[in-house]
Amino acid sequence: MSEPSPQQVSSSTPNLERAERTTCCYLSSSSTQFCEIYIMRHGETDWNQQGIFQGHTDIPLNAQGEEQALSLRSIFQHIPFSCVYTSDLMRAKRTAKIVVSSSPLHENVKIYEHSKLRERCMASWEGKSIADWRQYISQLSTTPNRESTQEQVLNFKWDSGVESYGQAFSRLRSFIEEIVHNHWGQTILLSTHGGILGSVLYSLNFQMGRKWRVSNCAWIKIRVSSNLEFSVLDHHGVELESYPHHH
Repeated sequence: MSEPSPQQVSSSTPNLERAERTTCCYLSSSSTQFCEIYIMRHGETDWNQQGIFQGHTDIPLNAQGEEQALSLRSIFQHIPFSCVYTSDLMRAKRTAKIVVSSSPLHENVKIYEHSKLRERCMASWEGKSIADWRQYISQLSTTPNRESTQEQVLNFKWDSGVESYGQAFSRLRSFIEEIVHNHWGQTILLSTHGGILGSVLYSLNFQMGRKWRVSNCAWIKIRVSSNLEFSVLDHHGVELESYPHHH
């Protein structure tokens, strides 16, 4: 795609002042514009390592999590992020700070906190073991399985206070729709949580009979168009697994 001249940018396009500070190209307001967004999971915490649900509980990175964030920094150091938005939980904030530190390209990149980027709420299950949860949901008739539809997976809740994948994606989507008009033609970074990445994958890249596993410091690259269509461009550190057979 050839880069348009500045004259092609319509003054009616909202919030262009910040966008014009980047070298990325963008199109006239009569054409579709895009924002590319990297959505990453934070590094490891002790509760991750121990298999305990965190949800909104504010747990810091452990030493392994700090190392994972440093490794991700080496991958992201050449990506021209215009800004970073992070969950207000310390594990995501710390990961964001490490990832954009020590790179000349990110020297003036600002980091903004927002509660809409928090992990899925796990309600009374926060602080409980994932092993106990697996045992509990194995007894429920609504637990996702090989035959589950996308709607069933997105709406699954094993407790009334728990946030479903569908609810988590709606929260993320509303946040992106709030801020994306500041970032046409730019690339931005969101520092968030495993359940949020899962919500993106099940919403945009659902595959019947398969479930997604999201590693610490995994990331998904999506494109959002000016007509607010979302598409997955790339991902790293996420894997598809088959549901177990039930006899």
